[in-house]
Amino acid sequence: MKNISFDNPLLLLLIIPFALMIIIPFLICRNKDNKAATWTISTFIHLIIIALVMFAVAGISSTSLLTETEIYVVADISHSSERNLDQIDEYIAEIQQNLPEKTKLGVVCFGKDQVLMAKAGRTIGSVRDVSLNDTGTNIAEALNFTEKKFSENVIKKIILITDGNDTTNSGSGAIASTVEKLVNNGIKID
Repeated sequence: MKNISFDNPLLLLLIIPFALMIIIPFLICRNKDNKAATWTISTFIHLIIIALVMFAVAGISSTSLLTETEIYVVADISHSSERNLDQIDEYIAEIQQNLPEKTKLGVVCFGKDQVLMAKAGRTIGSVRDVSLNDTGTNIAEALNFTEKKFSENVIKKIILITDGNDTTNSGSGAIASTVEKLVNNGIKID
């Protein structure tokens, strides 16, 4: 995003009288002998100089804001989600196809433990290729693990794909507090 602003924009109104002061004498002195291209070029150069001087006097400043976004898909590939792995791959492919400009996608797979399948911006394979302990599901730890994978100074977002079955002893209270902590840290969660 680019933003152009002026310290004193009212000074830009002075362009009009200065431009008239340049154009009127040029038009008055124009005759049949002064129809050459140099006359036209000289007029435009004078007008450009006036505009540049007035922009400088008005205090022009330009600001560019370059933001990058990192999205991590946190995919549940535990034993309870085993029959949905193809569907998870389809979700990830759909997300990857619809990424906005300057957005990188990464994938973290989890079961009882967590594995970084693809760092943001790298090639993403199939979740079937990941081997981890799939005998349980620990959603809170997967979210905490993913939080540490983000780069600095980026917009952060997590997309959680899970069947919702958490087999840890901490229960849904740990998940809710983890989500609240992530949101307070500036990470958007879907």
